[in-house]
Amino acid sequence: MTYRETRNPDWVVVVPFWAEWPFETMILPRTHVLRFTDLDDQQRNNLADIIKKITTKYDNLFKVSFPYSMGFHGAPTGSKVHQNNSHWVFHASYLPPLLRSATVKKFMVG
Repeated sequence: MTYRETRNPDWVVVVPFWAEWPFETMILPRTHVLRFTDLDDQQRNNLADIIKKITTKYDNLFKVSFPYSMGFHGAPTGSKVHQNNSHWVFHASYLPPLLRSATVKKFMVG
């Protein structure tokens, strides 16, 4: 089996080594980005492209409409927007609630 990386000029999808759930992935920028509002038109279009690619791969994985939780994480805003936030990296996390089949679901709750 060959590994196929999902990426485009601005984004890459990875499985983090600390993943807690089967099929967990992250979308990371290929250049340093702090917040969604820092993206230019090309980066936003390429983000939409990479989201389409990874969700299509998820849907095709078990040949069902694939449920998932997805969230964006970025540098603080509001009163902390002017602090040094250079250590932050804007990214998205996908947390699929499936274990080993399309019929065995696991839900993260908080």
